[in-house]
Amino acid sequence: MLMLAAVALTALAATASPALAAEPTKKALTFDVVVGPQDDTECTVTANLFTPAGASKDDPVAAVMATNGFGGGKSDYDALGLAYAKRGYVFLAYSGLGFGNSGCKVTLDDPDWDGKAGSQLVSFLAGTKAANDGTKIDFVRADAPGDPRAGMIGGSYGGQIQFAIAGIDKRLDTIVPSITWNDLSYSLVPNNTDFERGVTYRTPGVTKSDWPALFTALGLSVGFQQAVQNQDPSHLGACPNFTDQVCTSLVTSASTGYADEATLALLRHASVATYMSKIKIPTFLSQGQSDTLFDIQEAVATYQALRAQGTPVKMLWRSSGHSGGNIGGESNSTNLESAYESRMALEWFDYYLRGIGDPPTLDFSFLRDWVKYEGDAAPAVGNTRGYPASRDETVFLSGTDQLVPDRAGVKPGSASFAAAPGATGTGGAAIAQPPAGNAAGTTASYTTAPLTEDVDVVGVPRLTVKLDAPTFAESQAQGPASKLVLFVKLLDVDASGAEVLPRNQLSAVRVADVTKPVEIELPGIAHRFAKGHSMRVVIATSNSTNHGNNLAGPVTVVADPAAPSTLTIPRLGAQAGPVGSAPSGTTPFAPPAGAPAAQPAGSGARARALTAASFSTNKRCVKRRAVAFRIVRHAGSNRAASAVVTVNGKTVRKLRGAALPAKVRLERMPKRGAYRVQVTVKTVGGKTLRSARTFRAC
Repeated sequence: MLMLAAVALTALAATASPALAAEPTKKALTFDVVVGPQDDTECTVTANLFTPAGASKDDPVAAVMATNGFGGGKSDYDALGLAYAKRGYVFLAYSGLGFGNSGCKVTLDDPDWDGKAGSQLVSFLAGTKAANDGTKIDFVRADAPGDPRAGMIGGSYGGQIQFAIAGIDKRLDTIVPSITWNDLSYSLVPNNTDFERGVTYRTPGVTKSDWPALFTALGLSVGFQQAVQNQDPSHLGACPNFTDQVCTSLVTSASTGYADEATLALLRHASVATYMSKIKIPTFLSQGQSDTLFDIQEAVATYQALRAQGTPVKMLWRSSGHSGGNIGGESNSTNLESAYESRMALEWFDYYLRGIGDPPTLDFSFLRDWVKYEGDAAPAVGNTRGYPASRDETVFLSGTDQLVPDRAGVKPGSASFAAAPGATGTGGAAIAQPPAGNAAGTTASYTTAPLTEDVDVVGVPRLTVKLDAPTFAESQAQGPASKLVLFVKLLDVDASGAEVLPRNQLSAVRVADVTKPVEIELPGIAHRFAKGHSMRVVIATSNSTNHGNNLAGPVTVVADPAAPSTLTIPRLGAQAGPVGSAPSGTTPFAPPAGAPAAQPAGSGARARALTAASFSTNKRCVKRRAVAFRIVRHAGSNRAASAVVTVNGKTVRKLRGAALPAKVRLERMPKRGAYRVQVTVKTVGGKTLRSARTFRAC
């Protein structure tokens, strides 16, 4: 139970102004937008506008936008939109092109199409564009005429759109994209070697068979639905809800097993990797560890590119992704403050859009699924000042099946297996399915001795391997179809020999040149290999969820003491503070030697706003379950008239009258974990002021 006591001589009334107590409103809207490379295609966009009580021209508020993941619509944000509106934000949720009764076809979040559509909705928030029913608004805070204070949130398809809009519209102030892509050609046709930059490769990749098939079916079904409901004949025909180029590319990649130049151009034009230099605003990336569609490497690629160009960026590896992994306590669309990720996003918007609260740390956070917690999962989340968080440790391939810790221990040897067209069996990436067994004769594996201590791996392991594949050495010059395809995975093997593939992740590889050592990125993971367990790297020529090899031929992995093949493991360093002692209730870890310096907290923020309250301590760790603050004494029309105090979104006191300048003490705060205190003041001049801080019990 939460109680509030005020240290003051005057009694406090338990009422507040009606504007602070009233519920937000929701209004359905439609917009006509003009999109396309030549700005010659008209589309209709459907949206829901959530407006907080009291928002007005004289008391404007910040805005947050969102749009759906693939196959969804504006209603996906009914809970989140209401939650943000209750916290004083305008929230505009809309259906992306081709979804949720919005018109036109699916164009993969391409800036020329989806980006331009979203930019015109920014104009609506700015008050310079009307909805189709004539609705115009003037209650969003402006940075300049026609430039609203606005951010954006959303995941997957609704994550990439934020980059697409930000890349063409400088009016967007900050973004919070989650579980989305860096380079869509890598997402759908991956190659984990021969990188040009980030995850953008030179040698064409290996077509996935699971996710493209799912998206094709989902997109076509939505297209038929749009055609019937909206009487829109453009959604009929051979490619009902995609542009013709998208359908052609999907069919071509599925048949050949790799993406041709036209497909690569299409997918990359719709990817932030292509226009990264245009993303200058503070960015909070969140990526799911359980995600075989948009994997950890994609977030790392985006993070490192943004960091290198000086864009303020924060990165979180949460548990949940497209392949499941929901552990609870990570995010809450109704009670934002009660779970660490939704709380971090709220803190982010509060600071970058309102100028309230502590500056967000621009760090790297990662969920450790081996750590127990209750309720909010924040204590199980580790963080360092940036990525990478781990030091590299190298083991060596030895003989026919061993991983040894020292180069001096490498023994010569070779492990031979076969590539066969149409072979399947290494599994592991089938959306959310458990891995299948290995097809006989298609793998080589190398295993460490049982570990003498727990080994926490946080990062992207790397394998450098020397091959002998004479058939492919002769054929590879003929083109991608004649190159060797491999699949690599890192297994956790317990004392009984049982194998676990962390998060069902593996790496697909099309080898550019089998006569040279091949450098392969394995899936990014945050995983504990327990004491007594072993690490096992498996190299295979088949996989149940990718196209596989087009040619048959022998393949040999060579262990050579003179030039050994290696496996590099990113090992997490020591814990640097008590559990839950880092910002937002996470747990700090020491960065590796030579790690880049941290970006200054809150970099890229605009001017701070007038504050509602002054907290009596700068410490985030609160003892004796008490927090104290004072209502700030502003003069004239900014003098406080009433206030509402919330803890984790729940109102604990409504204040009014002469007692407002007194020191206020909140007692019986939560016994454990992190919580957010917000003070919302209504001034005598009718404006709204806010202050907020996140605390944790200690």
